[in-house]
Amino acid sequence: LDYEYWKGGKDRTRRSFNPDFFIKLNLDNYIMKINGQAAKNVNRLFELQDKGIKEVILVVEIKSDDDQEEVTRAKEKAGKEHFAAVNKRLESINSFDLPEEYRNSTSQYYIFGLLRPDSYNIWFENLKTGRLKVNF
Repeated sequence: LDYEYWKGGKDRTRRSFNPDFFIKLNLDNYIMKINGQAAKNVNRLFELQDKGIKEVILVVEIKSDDDQEEVTRAKEKAGKEHFAAVNKRLESINSFDLPEEYRNSTSQYYIFGLLRPDSYNIWFENLKTGRLKVNF
């Protein structure tokens, strides 16, 4: 992913990075696993299903607890903007206009986030109970 920031507040710097993890969740299976544990969190996931989403892709960039650099903030901003644009584009595509082998990939929804060691427990608890950061 491309990102840019103002190094020292004066020099515009452009770089790119590769997120550390892409975690694919089959939405039907995921909802079935969490439904009994966290019924209140499932409604947002049902909304995704109603929009035709079959897979949620969690895109994760790992950073240290003390990493608050402007580069990290720029990466987070770029990642969120990029995947919001991907989601918007996927929502507007008519899958029948694509070759058959690509049709399933239009029913995906991407969620980008930075993950730090001090929030591992919260992140995994949210994953376990269906509290994903869905924005639409």
